[in-house]
Amino acid sequence: MEYTLSDLARITGAKRRALQLWAEAGVLHTDDVHGGRGAHRKYSRDEAIVACVMTYLANMQISIGMLVKVAGVFRSELLPKIRDSVDLAIIDTKVVYLIVQDRADDFKMHAVGCNRDDPEDKKMDVDRTIGRLATEHLHEPESGTIVMLLNTHLSALR
Repeated sequence: MEYTLSDLARITGAKRRALQLWAEAGVLHTDDVHGGRGAHRKYSRDEAIVACVMTYLANMQISIGMLVKVAGVFRSELLPKIRDSVDLAIIDTKVVYLIVQDRADDFKMHAVGCNRDDPEDKKMDVDRTIGRLATEHLHEPESGTIVMLLNTHLSALR
């Protein structure tokens, strides 16, 4: 499925101009190879997923330079590993959390989740993992962790 800039604006709630700036900066990648004046860019389903995640981070005042880095890692390293889980999160049969650990010199991304019908002990394991990742670097200056429920931010792709 392909999405236009207007589609992404509707899905993410981001302003069209912000999405255009993200595309120009490299946060979003277009499938369109025919750029230029008046060309309508097309975005893949993966880029729509990336746009949903980046909108949440941008709303937290993450710089565009960091958005470029996070989008690149999410797109190339994490999304291919968790694609099935993301698809299940979109239809809300699996609960999937994205954890971004920001440190002074770099960042790491993790995804954890469980099926809605999993036993309670499996859900507790997910909670403990999130807690461990969220507090792992509290003692480091200029570090922080963002935890987001992908289901919420990807629901418009249903």
